[in-house]
This record gives sequence, structure tokens and C-alpha cells, in this order.
Amino acid sequence: MLKRLSGKPGTLVVLEHHSQILKGNPLGDPHVRKLAVWLPPQYDDERARLRRFPVLFDLVGFTGSGMGHVAWKNFGYNVPERAARLIREQKM
Repeated sequence: MLKRLSGKPGTLVVLEHHSQILKGNPLGDPHVRKLAVWLPPQYDDERARLRRFPVLFDLVGFTGSGMGHVAWKNFGYNVPERAARLIREQKM
């Protein structure tokens, strides 16, 4: 059974990256990419001001979309929901 998060979900920030490597590439892939950064609920807590947080890099495969990993899912968890739940359960 799917358990929805009961605590604070954290914050999702979307950054835009302009890749000089992909600019003008022969396949025509866009050189401007959106990158989702999920910050845990504790990140903005003043008491955690000097705390260092671990990083999870979620690399998608060919034809995948990183933004698809943070989108709402009706029958499962997206990556931020899964991370928040695992942190809350102290499994991550």
C-alpha cells in the first residue's frame, strides 16, 4: 500500500543550466536544461545553518526527463516524495 508523506515535504527548486558543451551539438539536443533540486525540510531550519547535507544525484537515461522524476505520480512516489519519506523513517 502506498504511504503518503505525513510530515513536511521539503522544497523543490528548479534551476536552468546553459551547457556550452551541448550548444550547437550535431543532434540538435537543447543546450538549456532544467535541473530540479530538492531541499529537505531541515534545510531552511536556522538550527541546521552550519549542517552539511548529503547529495543524491538522480541521472535519467537516454530520452528520459529529470523533470519527469519530480512530477506528481498517481500510483507511486516521485523522487522527492520517496526521499522525504525515507529521511522521515530514518532509512536514508
